[in-house]
Amino acid sequence: MAVAPTLTKSELAERILELTEDSLSKRQVNDVLDALIYVTEDAISNVERVRVAGVVIGPVLRPARKARKGRNPATGESIDIPKKPASVAVKASISKPLKEAVPSAQKARRVLK
Repeated sequence: MAVAPTLTKSELAERILELTEDSLSKRQVNDVLDALIYVTEDAISNVERVRVAGVVIGPVLRPARKARKGRNPATGESIDIPKKPASVAVKASISKPLKEAVPSAQKARRVLK
């Protein structure tokens, strides 16, 4: 499966500079991006959610799981699945307008080849 190219922080800064018609310096844009990353990390570590441009990022509590019996699908052999303690994960939720901005499969295939 092909993976979409990643927009790096410096490329993001360049695009922001273009959109703001150079009313900000490159240093100012980089400082703002660094601050955004710092504030997001701080909020998540304090069990807060962050909403930026239609993306909500936040911690989610995964409940503990009890030990249980399972079955190896390849051999059919019965196996013991150990218990798992509760954990915290970071999840992102995408707003409807961003979901609607996803290109068609045909366009994605052309770009991702």
